[in-house]
Amino acid sequence: MSQDFIGFLKDKLYSWKKVFDKYQNIPASGFSDHHVPIIVLSTSSLSVAEVLHSELLLDTYPFTIWICVEEDMWEDGLETAFYRPLKDKLQRMRLDFLSRNESTED
Repeated sequence: MSQDFIGFLKDKLYSWKKVFDKYQNIPASGFSDHHVPIIVLSTSSLSVAEVLHSELLLDTYPFTIWICVEEDMWEDGLETAFYRPLKDKLQRMRLDFLSRNESTED
């Protein structure tokens, strides 16, 4: 934890913000210009995610940012491990398409 991970992420997100401001999107090879960019940050715990949100104000960026919390993934499954920043809190999401238990049709 001796590294400045907040500063590192702030710089990376600022770089992506400059790209987004220029193109009104985040260009990705092989995708149409109409894709919706989602930046996913991965953290070990919800408390780390909350620190990131409070320090970086993740809801103020012009693109969507989600946080994947590893401890939730191991406890409850990947489909419940994602959060979205909303003002001063993180809202947990349920992404059923990520469930291993979901049945598939041929």
